[in-house]
Amino acid sequence: MIAGSPLPLIMNISLPRRTAIVIVALSLALTARPVRAAEALLLQDTYVDNGTTGGKPPPNASNYGSGMDLRVFKGNGHLGRAFLKFSLATLPPRITSSEVVQARLRLWVNAQTTAVGSITLKPVTSDWDEYKLTGTSAAHLNFGLPSLSDLPINSINNFVSIDITDWVKAWLAGKLVNNGIEIEPGTDTDFLDLSFDSKESNETSHEARLEVSISGM
Repeated sequence: MIAGSPLPLIMNISLPRRTAIVIVALSLALTARPVRAAEALLLQDTYVDNGTTGGKPPPNASNYGSGMDLRVFKGNGHLGRAFLKFSLATLPPRITSSEVVQARLRLWVNAQTTAVGSITLKPVTSDWDEYKLTGTSAAHLNFGLPSLSDLPINSINNFVSIDITDWVKAWLAGKLVNNGIEIEPGTDTDFLDLSFDSKESNETSHEARLEVSISGM
């Protein structure tokens, strides 16, 4: 090489495997979008009884909007279904469906429960009111898809967490009308008597919650 001429800059650095892995992991951590938690607001909750009893006012004409329990039951000529309605207005403004990483419905199975089993959830597309809904009027409600069928409930005095991410995304995208959620006995259960805490409960105060994980800042 001619004296005084610049030397070519050649870099051929071989990092140890462990160091390379650390660098890659750090790079991914720096570029990954953070996830934050938000919670929808529980607006209404109630349950209905579709059964009848001889010689007494039919329970399907009764309203349980002020009750402390959300009952879901099946057997002895009765069918009980619970209804929940959440507002998404408490989520960050201008949030889109693509930003929802996960959404989970949390229910507290309380000590009033006498028979566990499975439940099915459906998105409600008809309007309803917790202080007016009865077994009779609930028979005229409409429901969307998909339903979440035969989810097992096998413990008492405990939370159950159910993934409803697809519904929340559809609500935000306007592809599904947000008139809440219906909980009914699963088709694979012959006898069921579940009680979940309602927002009126003054014992454990574990009302239903809809927790949403959101990506981005």
